[in-house]
Amino acid sequence: AVRAEVLDVADIGTYVSITVQLAGGPELQVRAADAAGLARGGSCRLDLDPAFIALWPAADDFPARLPS
Repeated sequence: AVRAEVLDVADIGTYVSITVQLAGGPELQVRAADAAGLARGGSCRLDLDPAFIALWPAADDFPARLPS
């Protein structure tokens, strides 16, 4: 489990988008069915299953990786 601070909680309608800052690490955006009582400024614990993690290149890197 990884400890994190909740930076933002946004109800999108069909899911909730939760932005967290990992303790000593990067920000993550989490999709969930509900906010589970989380609020901005609160803390939480994340159990990360590698099978459910998706990564994309940073916006600055993306054009450089397109085939020519």
